[in-house]
Amino acid sequence: MRVLLFIVVIITSISCNNSSSEKQIPNKTNRESIRQDIIGIWELFKRSYKPTEEPKLVEPNDKEYLEIKNDGTCQHGRYEAKWFLSYTDDFIIDSTSKVFFTELTYLSPNSWGEYDRTIKPYQIKVTTENNIKYLYITSLKSSDTRVYIRKN
Repeated sequence: MRVLLFIVVIITSISCNNSSSEKQIPNKTNRESIRQDIIGIWELFKRSYKPTEEPKLVEPNDKEYLEIKNDGTCQHGRYEAKWFLSYTDDFIIDSTSKVFFTELTYLSPNSWGEYDRTIKPYQIKVTTENNIKYLYITSLKSSDTRVYIRKN
């Protein structure tokens, strides 16, 4: 009986340790690595507008570019924005990433002196397949997904 109790305690301890490590926010080194991975020029490769759709290839005449700069700014088409990363210790939409890319636009006041800021939060993931880097961006507002390929 004692042996059985000992085995149960060991298994419970190991499973608790494994689950707690999965819920940790990335350490500073990992956060800096993630930041450096996303900085650059990205070309839109696939997109889907509904969570139930698989991302589809983008037509050659519909190419879009996203430039994420090291100074905390980004440019998507002709729109400039500020960006920052945030992290969570749990998955929000699915189990692909705990990293969030947030885009802030319209930071200057309009002609009436009012601010009409737009905040666009995305869940992001960077992967490498066959020496090609992919950036997966999923909107937390609309759940649409965009897949970009690194261009530089």
